[in-house]
Amino acid sequence: MMTMPKVVAGALTAFLAWIVSGLVKTELLAVYGSYNFGWFVTLSVVVGFVCGYRVLGSRATGALGAAIAMSVGMTAAAATVFWVLALVTANEMLRLALERRYRGPVEGIEDMVRIGGNYGQHLLHANIILTLVIGGCIAGVLTEIAARRWN
Repeated sequence: MMTMPKVVAGALTAFLAWIVSGLVKTELLAVYGSYNFGWFVTLSVVVGFVCGYRVLGSRATGALGAAIAMSVGMTAAAATVFWVLALVTANEMLRLALERRYRGPVEGIEDMVRIGGNYGQHLLHANIILTLVIGGCIAGVLTEIAARRWN
C-alpha cells in the first residue's frame, strides 16, 4: 500500500541517484572524453525511486532511532548502486552480444563480471562515495521524520 513515508523515501533516493549519476557522468567524461550515456540518468532515477520505496520506505516506522534510520538509508543507496550497475552491465553485455563478440551465452554472462568491474571502478572516488553515504543518511533520517509525521 502506498504511504507518504514510502513516497518520501522513493523521492529522496531518486534525488540522490540523480546527483550521483551526474557525478558519474562527470567522471566518465573526464576519463573518456566523450561517452554515450543514453538512458543512464533516467534509469538511475527510476531505480532509485523503486529502491527507496521498497527498501527504505518499507522499513520506516517512525519509531526507529537516527542511527538505524541512517543505516537503512545507506542500505537503500547501496541497493540503488547495485541494481543500476547490474542493469547497465547487462545492457552493455547485450550490446556486445548483438555485435557477435561472444561465442555463446555463458561467455557473455562471464564477461558481465569484467564489464561490471570496469564500470564499478569509476564509483570508487571519494566524492561519489561521500555523496552516497551522506545522502543515504539524510534520506534515512528525513524518511523517518516523515514516518513520524504521517503515522
